[in-house]
Amino acid sequence: MKAFKLNILLLAIFAFAATASASAQTNPTAVLFPDENPLTPENWKVVWPATPGLRYEVQQSTNLQTWTTAPGYPATANGPAQQMPFLTTGNARFFQVKALDEQPPAIVSQYPQNGGFAVPRFANLTMQLSDVTGINPNSIRLTVGALGTFTLTNAQLTLSNNLLTFINGGSIPLGGWGSNITATIIVADTLGYTATNTWSFDLEIQSQVVTNLFVFGSPQAQRTGQQIGNTPTAALAQRSGPIPMGAGDPWTLELVASNRLELSYTNIAPGFTVGQYACNLTPATTDEIFYRKITASSNNAAIKRLTLYTTNVPLAEILPEGSATLSPNSVLYQVTNNVIIRALAYNGVIPIGSIGVNTSQTLYNANGVTLTLAEAKFLFTPTLTLSFETHNLELKRFAASLSGPLETAVVPQLTIAGTLSDTKSFPIYAHKIVVFVGYAGVVPVWLDFNFDVTAEVGYNLSASATMTTGVRQNANLTFGVDYVKDRSPQLQGNPSVTFDPIVIVPFTFTINGSASAYAKIVPQLDVRVNSLAGLYANVDPRLEIAGNATVTNGQLASADLTLAAKADLNFGLSIIGLGNVAPPLATFNLFNYPWYTNYPPPPQITIRQQPVNQTVVAGGYASFTVDAVYSQPLSYQWFYGDVPLPGKTGPTMVLLNVANSHAGPYSVRVSAGALTTNSSEATLTVVPQTIVSGMSLIPAGSFTMGNTFSGEGSSGELPLHTVYVSAFYMDQYLVTKAMWDNVYNWAITHGYSFNNAGSGKAANHPVHTINWYDMAKWCNARSEKEGTTPAYYTSAAQTAVYRTGNVNVDNASVKWNSGYRLPTEAEWEKAARGGLSGKRFPWGDTITHSLANYYSSSSYAYDISPTRGYHPTFATGGYPYTSPVGYFAPNGYGLYDMAGNVWEWCWDWKDGSYYSVSPGSDPRGPAITLSDRVLRGGVWNSLGTPARCAARYNFLGQDVANGLIGFRSVRGL
Repeated sequence: MKAFKLNILLLAIFAFAATASASAQTNPTAVLFPDENPLTPENWKVVWPATPGLRYEVQQSTNLQTWTTAPGYPATANGPAQQMPFLTTGNARFFQVKALDEQPPAIVSQYPQNGGFAVPRFANLTMQLSDVTGINPNSIRLTVGALGTFTLTNAQLTLSNNLLTFINGGSIPLGGWGSNITATIIVADTLGYTATNTWSFDLEIQSQVVTNLFVFGSPQAQRTGQQIGNTPTAALAQRSGPIPMGAGDPWTLELVASNRLELSYTNIAPGFTVGQYACNLTPATTDEIFYRKITASSNNAAIKRLTLYTTNVPLAEILPEGSATLSPNSVLYQVTNNVIIRALAYNGVIPIGSIGVNTSQTLYNANGVTLTLAEAKFLFTPTLTLSFETHNLELKRFAASLSGPLETAVVPQLTIAGTLSDTKSFPIYAHKIVVFVGYAGVVPVWLDFNFDVTAEVGYNLSASATMTTGVRQNANLTFGVDYVKDRSPQLQGNPSVTFDPIVIVPFTFTINGSASAYAKIVPQLDVRVNSLAGLYANVDPRLEIAGNATVTNGQLASADLTLAAKADLNFGLSIIGLGNVAPPLATFNLFNYPWYTNYPPPPQITIRQQPVNQTVVAGGYASFTVDAVYSQPLSYQWFYGDVPLPGKTGPTMVLLNVANSHAGPYSVRVSAGALTTNSSEATLTVVPQTIVSGMSLIPAGSFTMGNTFSGEGSSGELPLHTVYVSAFYMDQYLVTKAMWDNVYNWAITHGYSFNNAGSGKAANHPVHTINWYDMAKWCNARSEKEGTTPAYYTSAAQTAVYRTGNVNVDNASVKWNSGYRLPTEAEWEKAARGGLSGKRFPWGDTITHSLANYYSSSSYAYDISPTRGYHPTFATGGYPYTSPVGYFAPNGYGLYDMAGNVWEWCWDWKDGSYYSVSPGSDPRGPAITLSDRVLRGGVWNSLGTPARCAARYNFLGQDVANGLIGFRSVRGL
């Protein structure tokens, strides 16, 4: 490291200024760092945060009057920070850094969105433009479908505060019913940089409504005599048209019960028929929103009361063809105790309001446990978009998203005494909003927005303890679902989050003994189109504490405590309808911050946890963390290679919207006064959002491998050990008979030979009756068929591709990061757990036939299936009783059938004592040749115990083909 000395007066006259930046980046703030490269004469450097790919200019001056461009600039940034070393001369020098605006204007947001659907035929188009130097109005050219090209000289096109609006006017539609419209905008900034953006969207389809529909509250209903009370929704009837004169005999909808409607009338009972459909335009409570079919009726003429017995039906049954979307015509209604109170203007924002509990509110105080939430906040103010389309009595398309600022805070104080273990939960908040989306034909479409928050605490200890700590985390959160019935996969979700710095509430504690505890709040959100479908989500900001401490004579003697603040977003689509199933989406981690408390502190700076390698999908975020301890306060400075990262000065560093140019080594320097120590380097690897259709990215990281439940499983599932597994891709589905045949037919004409041709109950069922050698060769054939380097070779020289015969391929004969291959045991178990820790199964601790295809038995308490024996849905048509892949919900990594259906062969030889000698990073099984390879995951004719994530089996040699065994392949990075 280069030594440096600099006069204090000289330091004081250095100054840095940042000027305008490109539209994609905030103004860079330059920082002064010593230059530590001993091979260069420079002793200082200007460093600034950069957006890779943008060009930056450094200007320098000695008097703030005359500025010159530094030699070598402008220069393009190729990483998250840029630096310019320089040599001090004893004279004052000033620098300013600016990102050059060489980018054309950007479209920040637009309506309709690219790929949008159910767009009203007479909708306006809007585009929010952005550019640092400004938009050139004369450059704007907007082409809208067949309507033509428009400029600002046309009255239909306006520009205000960079918001470009195309006003349709309501006289000529954008296009025909359900047609696809293409729009193109050409726009330049004042520097002449021009952009052309083209997008397309689908217009609403023409609605087809059942012919025997009665809409309560509509003008037609009032024409028959219905009397409408003074409720906030009564105005909807007036919005939909005038009420004709000469209405029929008066009657009123008096009661909406779960299975009937009761009407009171004045003279003659209104005419309703069995089989007629009914829905409601003017509900007074949320219970009065319904979509029903009349099954019977009963008229009590004495009291003039007509009862219509009804059954609920999906909206798609009333609306076989139709679409709707949230728009400026939508109406929000405030709800209190299920009563609709008043109408609110809808401007794209759902007014949830503040969510939380009062400071110092005690939620639980019993059995030696007291939980007080000093803060419990989840404040989300989202913009909601939603569209749907029905076709042939089913939901065809559904898209919804929520985006906006999020504030979370969890600050619990937990007091525990005794030897206790329990979990407690309690509600702390509930909120409901009703939205009138609009009409699909004559059918009113309603949306429920439900929000509730519960608190939960869990503890397991033999101690007396009082602990207080917490986190506050603000962010901008976006998430949503995109469902298309005939697409594979049907359901997609693309969550993203941008963080503000996390605020840690200092940890205070008094513990005598060992303890583990957690406290969390769980906000549950449900945005549901009534009787159709909806977006559901929950976020679980939580704190976890584990460790031990000793108090002697009222003084802390020792402590070793681990703390973690975590939050995961779980979300998906729920469908009410005929024949639709939408699996949950993979859990999305919002944040994960560990920190530690030690006493007495070490005599020197000690790094207990080094930053670990990260593999991130492009567009996601990376988080590096260091755990360092010392007797004095610590400071941190993160580096990208040898370039310091301005502003990255905490124990955790987050990189947002990661691109390929962010890849590389990251490390942190930890300092306390004159003492410093450097962490090891952690490598960030950036991979494309998708590599192969049908595969999931399993992120790099450590997990606890083995059985965490005492008294069950085999000795080969122990000891528990921590394993780091590099990132890899895994097939979402078991290899099907159709997929096997596709590759097999190619392979046998390209030099491959197999022992078995493979069998399968159907094309979409898993392939079986193939041996281990067949699977290994098939993986190589799949690689070569797709133009990828194969993984398996006949020797350690890795020159002859394994294509024929029965070769006991060893670890040295594998290109681990090339082509398709079988998963190692560690890869398989990490993937099967789906991000969960310490659970029996990929989804939790119990198993039923609703979750997997296996043989249910009451022999195990965790098998709670109401049906026993073989799975009743699939025990037909003769053996094997396999199920189609993807039938059950996936785990947190989007993988299907990780429990049950067919056994899955792994790479490793089976050795019951291997866990005691397994390496801590990327274990690949015993190096010696044994008799059997490992089987994982259970099978359709076995009990629930082999389906556990930790279960390890072997019962057939690798040369045996059997109807119980299949496989899935993986790819390294």
